[in-house]
Amino acid sequence: MNERESIYSFEAYNARWLTSSQVAATFVPPSQFFDLAKHRHSVLVGPRGSGKTTLLKMLQPAALEKWHGVDADWHRNNIDYTGVFIPADISWRQQLDSTNSRIQDKDQRLLLSNAAFATHILQAIVETMYYRLSKAPDGIVAPFKRCNVDKNNEAIIVNEISKVFKTTPSIPTLLSLKHTITTRLSDIKTIINKISITKGELELNNLSEYQFLFIDPLSAAGSAVEIFDDICGEQDSKWALMFDELEIAPESIQSELIQALRSTNPKFLFKLAQAPSTSCSKITSPDKSPSPGNDYDAIQLWYAHKEQNEASRKKKTFCINLWNSILQNRGHSAISSPDDVFGKSYFEQDGDRKDKVNPYGPTGHWGRRFIRLYQIDQTFKEFLDKRNIEPEKILELSPEIRASVIRKVRPIVAVREFYIRPNESENKTINLRSRKSIELYAGADSIFDISEGHPRWLKVVLGRLLDKGVITGNSLRVKSSVQGEELLASAKRFAALLQTYPVEETSLTQRHQGLFSIIDLIANYFKNQVVKAPFTPEPYLSFVVDSQISNALHNSLAQALNLGAIVYAPDRDGEVLLTSLRGKRFRISYWLAPLYGLPLILGKSISLSTILSEKHSLKIEPDAPRTLDLPFDMGD
Repeated sequence: MNERESIYSFEAYNARWLTSSQVAATFVPPSQFFDLAKHRHSVLVGPRGSGKTTLLKMLQPAALEKWHGVDADWHRNNIDYTGVFIPADISWRQQLDSTNSRIQDKDQRLLLSNAAFATHILQAIVETMYYRLSKAPDGIVAPFKRCNVDKNNEAIIVNEISKVFKTTPSIPTLLSLKHTITTRLSDIKTIINKISITKGELELNNLSEYQFLFIDPLSAAGSAVEIFDDICGEQDSKWALMFDELEIAPESIQSELIQALRSTNPKFLFKLAQAPSTSCSKITSPDKSPSPGNDYDAIQLWYAHKEQNEASRKKKTFCINLWNSILQNRGHSAISSPDDVFGKSYFEQDGDRKDKVNPYGPTGHWGRRFIRLYQIDQTFKEFLDKRNIEPEKILELSPEIRASVIRKVRPIVAVREFYIRPNESENKTINLRSRKSIELYAGADSIFDISEGHPRWLKVVLGRLLDKGVITGNSLRVKSSVQGEELLASAKRFAALLQTYPVEETSLTQRHQGLFSIIDLIANYFKNQVVKAPFTPEPYLSFVVDSQISNALHNSLAQALNLGAIVYAPDRDGEVLLTSLRGKRFRISYWLAPLYGLPLILGKSISLSTILSEKHSLKIEPDAPRTLDLPFDMGD
């Protein structure tokens, strides 16, 4: 794949495997990036795929100096620290898992886990130092945090840091020191093998020859950056240690980093990326833990309340900016409006159309839907008749009635009018159409809402849709049927991914559907509420995990939350990191809405135990996927 193809192939985009330069090449900052970049401790919270890795990587010097976006200069001028990205990568996780499975002694396991953790931190710091001392390559118009020192001073840096790190590089250069620290990971694995072979007879006192096992990582890191800054003449310089995927680290390490948010080391800022559900109790302990807003900023990477205007505006702005970036990379910069390509949303709001027809008039798009649903849905007819509302005369209603009744029920009317077919009898039985193409979700605004603001989803789906568009001159159009098919296919692919995550089998789950079986049950309940049950202006579309839910089901829901299958809807001042889901409110991800015909709103909440007690009344079954067809990795 050549460079052009690698940039344009968004399906292959995964920040975990990309260099800082590659991440910077297509970076579009969401509003949360401005908060993350501040000179404060931060905890970045979001499910997989929400962009945590990308945002952290963009604070590295290598990314900042190669970023040429609209806000790049502003950030380079305002960020006054050196960002060090520390991934909780697969090799580290595997090494820790291997330690836990092969070593029985708890103290030995903890010692070796901390040694692996320390080695990754020190490795990342030395790599960043090496980058800062390197000569800026040609084409860098805005060098960031480069430091010029001669070979003698570099040798001093290496010799002093080597004492702290308990190592001896072959030559006194940062490159050699980096390789020496990398080799240490192999040394740790060798020690694990020795302990395993001797069945634990290699006691702690026999490990004393390996002095690096006893290094305190944050203290050693503090000494290292102080040495570096002193030689570079930057005694007041700051460093941000940025830890990715904190949830996969052992709880002892998570606890140490959480406590570091109260760090008194003036050299360090801590920026931690974390999934919404965590097993680390210290992060939410009111007595012993740092608190959001005081000790650190908790930054939320999802938009639970579509109805909140400010959050909705920020999400749409980010989606449009990312859309423009994709067009520019594809050579379609002359195409400016997503509405021109995808058309208006089926759920479009007042004033979205530029024609002269009032949307609530008898020939307007909302007027026609109200009239048609009134004719085919006896329960909706009774709802309007009870309020003395004639669908042909909505324009004659007072502004108060239109705001409290008509606008409130629009999303429900849109879904029911789309799915319900005429009933020839006088009874209230609801008959549904068979919809092979879900054009209900076509349109730019709907696509942006379904995306949940996740950059990975947007890049994948928008790229696929653009590939299927028809170009005429400088205009491009994607048919609504094509949009519906792709959104439905995307929902099925995500459901297939959820199938691969096992759950404890109970009467509520099916083994072959894995985690998806739980989501499927809840979503079917909501679908029944929206399109099968008698019309109600406020159907249940969110649920509360109540005290009657088993621990096994609670843990499965926590996994679904971290994967983005369900979305946490906190109170306005509620915490964003959860050690328990009980008492908290959630909704099904809009990614899955096309599978069930769900409106893109939060809706009224109901206890999960009530949903489960009524599961036998569900009569609507989705076309649940049985085969795996995963187009992209859900990583960040």
